[in-house]
Amino acid sequence: MTDEQLKSLKAQLEQMMETLIQKQQNTRIVEPGEEVLSNHPAENASDLTEQTMELTLEGERDDELRLVQAALNRIERGTYGKCVVGGEPIPFERLEALPTADTCVAHAEQLTEQQKNRPVEEEVIRMNVDKPMKGVQGREGGEDSLDELLEEGSSDSPSDQ
Repeated sequence: MTDEQLKSLKAQLEQMMETLIQKQQNTRIVEPGEEVLSNHPAENASDLTEQTMELTLEGERDDELRLVQAALNRIERGTYGKCVVGGEPIPFERLEALPTADTCVAHAEQLTEQQKNRPVEEEVIRMNVDKPMKGVQGREGGEDSLDELLEEGSSDSPSDQ
């Protein structure tokens, strides 16, 4: 990679960083207890949806900002444009398309394939119906939990009588 190409990529990364920082500063997240509740549930739902979406975008911007900062650090150290896995040069075309790239295409594909092979959480973390828990008085599972609670009652109010 030529010095001119490196300067161009550095300028692109700096511009990306500036844009991300501006977006962070322009984002206003409502703090707990600060929200103004509407009388209409649909407005509350819309506000909550917008807030959730903004928090998600903020997290993505934080991740992108870390990637940009890491790329700028690699430029300063003189390691930018070299694959962090194998050490071979990353083609300029790849860096031009994705200035934060830290791996060559081959290693990026390997890493992506490894991530694809990660088990789906639902396959690993699920209720174990093959070996249910022993419940109160030898009952298994938790299917009778509501019945047990209702037998005890919830309060001494007339509605429970």
